[in-house]
Amino acid sequence: MALDYVPGLETGAKKKKLSPTDGKLSPKLTAGLDNTNISEKQPIYVKAECETVVPVEPRNNQYIIFGRDRYGSISTGYGGKGHTRSGAIDIVVGLQGWEPGEGGEDTKDGWRNGNADKNFGSMNNAQPGDAARIYISQRADIDKYFDIADGYVGQSIADSAIAMRADSIRILANKGIKLVTGKNPPGRNSLDGKIKITYGIDLIAGNRDFPSGLEQKLAKYGFLKKPRQYLQPIPKGDNLVDYLLTLQDDVETLNANVTGLLGIVSTLCGIVGRGVWIDFEGALLPIPSKPLETDSSWLKYLQVRLRKLNADLSSQRKKMIPQAVDYLDDGGAYYINSPHNRTN
Repeated sequence: MALDYVPGLETGAKKKKLSPTDGKLSPKLTAGLDNTNISEKQPIYVKAECETVVPVEPRNNQYIIFGRDRYGSISTGYGGKGHTRSGAIDIVVGLQGWEPGEGGEDTKDGWRNGNADKNFGSMNNAQPGDAARIYISQRADIDKYFDIADGYVGQSIADSAIAMRADSIRILANKGIKLVTGKNPPGRNSLDGKIKITYGIDLIAGNRDFPSGLEQKLAKYGFLKKPRQYLQPIPKGDNLVDYLLTLQDDVETLNANVTGLLGIVSTLCGIVGRGVWIDFEGALLPIPSKPLETDSSWLKYLQVRLRKLNADLSSQRKKMIPQAVDYLDDGGAYYINSPHNRTN
């Protein structure tokens, strides 16, 4: 693969190319090879008074910032408002993202880097901001900072928070991975506030928690039987399998009963049409020797069969009603949807 090809950066049939030496200031062609030092365009981070920045003079546009909560300029966040209990650690690489030279200029002494605040970016406006970040804060409006959809869980306001953002994020474990939300029974948050409800887990692809234009139109003009939430509960697999297996049994029973009824109807048609008896489920009844209106042996037999089939159908209906409540009602004992976790 060519050094200057970046997979995924494509517009139509044309592929954009990014030079591996874009922004390079070192005159030596070999500068940077084998991880040697390289001079490149990068902004100078605007440091707040309360912050400690490591390294003091970054060579590769990477920072670990110890300070208070801040998502932009020095006046933003709870640190900008002067709050205590708002300590923050910001690990960021690639300040200013794809344009690390923004604000810089060429001078007679060479390139002079410009200044830059933090930029957490925007999901909906396609402005990714700084290239990659892990942000830890004792007090933050983390969904606002990263422009995250409300979802079912809602916005996090003035809570301690950890967030990661990059073009790609991978979490790997040699053993298990658990995603765990708040305690039940209720616990307390980092500010000693009571957590009275169990918060769920939202899996939101595309940062969208509302219906698309097509879905809205379908609902508006009555093509959907009932309005649907775009972010929907995740099915509980075992309960869903149990219900589907039970439903399968019910459908098979219903099929057998309807087949029996069709057999009776077919037999009646044969007798009425030809005046003779035909074999029905292995029971060969005598051909009526009297007029149909006086010889009723075949009618009695069919009546018994009909009563049996009707009883079976009635029993099945009575059984299916509580099944529907248990599995399909949100208060049911085996409700197939998760009460907490949702996805689109």
